[in-house]
Amino acid sequence: MVGPVAFGCRLCTARRTGEPARVVRYAARWERVCVRHGRWALDADADQPLEYLDVQGVPEVGVAQRSWWGVVRRAARAGVDAGEVFGLAYAVVARWWEGAYGWEQEEIWPRRLHQVAGGDAGSDLEWWRAVGRDAVIFPEVVAVADALLDPVMAQLVWADSGGERPRALPADGQFCRRLGERLGKQWLGPLIAVDYGCPLLAWMGSVIRLRRHPGGRPGPYARFDENPWWVRQEHRPSTMAAGLRVLSREKKAPGSGTNWRAVVPAEQRFLITNLLGEAEEQLQQLHGAQVGTTAEVARSMLEGLSRGSDLLDQVLLRVMVAAVNAGVRLDMEVAFSSPAGQVTQLSWEQAVTSVRFEELAPVSAFPVVPGRRWGPGWWWSATTGRHVVHGSAAMRTQLMLLDRDPAVTGLAGRPVRFAWRDETDGRVRSWVPQLFARYADGTGLFADCPSSPASGGARAQRAGAVLEAACARVGWAYQRLEPLLAVVAGNLRWLAGYRHPRYRGPSGLQAALVEAFAVSRPLLEGAASVGDPLQVLPVVYHALWSGQLAAGLDEPLHGGSLVRVPADGGPERGSGAGIDMLGGE
Repeated sequence: MVGPVAFGCRLCTARRTGEPARVVRYAARWERVCVRHGRWALDADADQPLEYLDVQGVPEVGVAQRSWWGVVRRAARAGVDAGEVFGLAYAVVARWWEGAYGWEQEEIWPRRLHQVAGGDAGSDLEWWRAVGRDAVIFPEVVAVADALLDPVMAQLVWADSGGERPRALPADGQFCRRLGERLGKQWLGPLIAVDYGCPLLAWMGSVIRLRRHPGGRPGPYARFDENPWWVRQEHRPSTMAAGLRVLSREKKAPGSGTNWRAVVPAEQRFLITNLLGEAEEQLQQLHGAQVGTTAEVARSMLEGLSRGSDLLDQVLLRVMVAAVNAGVRLDMEVAFSSPAGQVTQLSWEQAVTSVRFEELAPVSAFPVVPGRRWGPGWWWSATTGRHVVHGSAAMRTQLMLLDRDPAVTGLAGRPVRFAWRDETDGRVRSWVPQLFARYADGTGLFADCPSSPASGGARAQRAGAVLEAACARVGWAYQRLEPLLAVVAGNLRWLAGYRHPRYRGPSGLQAALVEAFAVSRPLLEGAASVGDPLQVLPVVYHALWSGQLAAGLDEPLHGGSLVRVPADGGPERGSGAGIDMLGGE
């Protein structure tokens, strides 16, 4: 064997011999495109009936084939084997292909896959993913090979590593951002920067080692360290024949009858194991002795917890994808961390009737982003007497509003992850709502708290539509809560400072306030009529928060604001009497 075996183009054969005979030839993966007839030659050793894929509707594949020969010339000038460069780029992009199920922004690959499948892959999506992978990702493979040969890109890797002053590679490094831009996928950079254990990271490590040790390093593995184009065994993509064999086994024993190692590709198993190891290592570091100021230690621990939680979140999503690929039905599932700390996954309908979402810990931590003016925090809820985690100023404001609503009996931040299979492209989608509120009638509200109506982009809008339909089926609700007017939010923040029961005051004082404000009158005047304003005002503010007294909050609250007892004599929390709560800041 001198290389992979592929079918030849019958039309080209007929042009040369006068007869469209079936031809099998040795063809490397970078010479599979018949540019003249727009065909991609498939592997001849796979058990499937097709000889080629029609790529005339995907012109970028033909363009990439022509561009490849320029990459070959650049590799020759650099003294590098073009086959090794292609092999590394192919391993890098094939790994991205396996993880693309979770990439909401990826729209090009699904379009190409459906195109080579004749317009619609339909229910055979997984079969087409195995057969069409190499053709679909070929343009990106050529682009990555070209980028890895560019000395400027190697210099960016060196700069990201700190040069002569070594440091850990950052999650927002220049190299990953530039690579994403060269591929026309600006969103890709941050994703690949945190894909630990990938062949791209191994290449970056080799580039850095060769810069720091030009003469090489001693040891049994030195020859591998000195060759940045070497692809480790665990990084090498599976062949089309192997992928089809896995699908064949799955059809014979669908669902839970399949074997984990038979159904889940080696790359995915390796990635899941690697992510678990990374998470374990990240969390174990928090057991060590903490040294430094309180602020520094707290910041370090928050970043460590956030990173560990993000890694576990990735593991959860990838295991979900593996389960779906194994035939496990996934209409709408929810994953959450039980009170005992065990991650549990149930169908949505089952979870609604059996899970107390308001008592759950966050299934995924809010990210800690260095340099951002606002980070995660805790809100003490007057409704529950417990703390609720929040991740932004907008979410804290919505928590204040719900905490003031007498119909709300429970609150929780990010308690569950929703997961479902998208009917349009067959990919597994997931979403973690920021907030959950339980109402007195037993129904619930899942909500997101964007800082502006357009926050989150198209992905958030699509997820919101799916969650709204799922909640409506069980009589619940999902909402994207609009930001409050700035003046309303400011008044709520002030009143929230007096939400604790300690500001309720003695029963006699409460009765005196009800009598003083039986008729609408200015806040300071009514407080002074009851007693010393320094002692009475905190009780007035608590009464305004709890709804025993009412005032218009659409104007700044001051000593002249008119305060009254609610018309029905009961709490008006959340009723919004006399105010317009929604709007732009």
